[in-house]
Amino acid sequence: MRVVANQAILDMLGYSREDLVSDRVRWTKRTPVEWASADQDALAQMSATGSCKPFEKEFFRKDGSRVPILVGGAFFEGKRDEGVVFVIDMTDRKRAEEALREAQAELAHVTRVTTLGELTASIAHEVSLCISSPYFSEGSGGALSGERRKCVACSNE
Repeated sequence: MRVVANQAILDMLGYSREDLVSDRVRWTKRTPVEWASADQDALAQMSATGSCKPFEKEFFRKDGSRVPILVGGAFFEGKRDEGVVFVIDMTDRKRAEEALREAQAELAHVTRVTTLGELTASIAHEVSLCISSPYFSEGSGGALSGERRKCVACSNE
């Protein structure tokens, strides 16, 4: 099987045209083990229908790092030994998704802290109203006495 690759995918993976021509690029070795079943599913789809739905996976770069990709393919009409495959680098999209998740987590945290602050301010206001009310007995050392315990904000009842 002859494989032709454009310069964009070679650059994405860190290979040269010479690497491809000299057969140092083994496409079957570019896929991490955990993605092998996705490749097998795609090949089964191609055999059954002549094409496969685009799917996400990863490729190994020449340096061993990984690149997230979107890949799909199809056989040429009437030819089961020739076709085309597209590969799209998903690195920027994955970074944007992670940044969005981080921003959402930060927003959730700020919302919780803000709510807690509002609750604290409300409680402090209610306690302040109770303490400054005419029902508070100054002569009792700061304690509420008798009928004066009916202050709503300070009631234990």
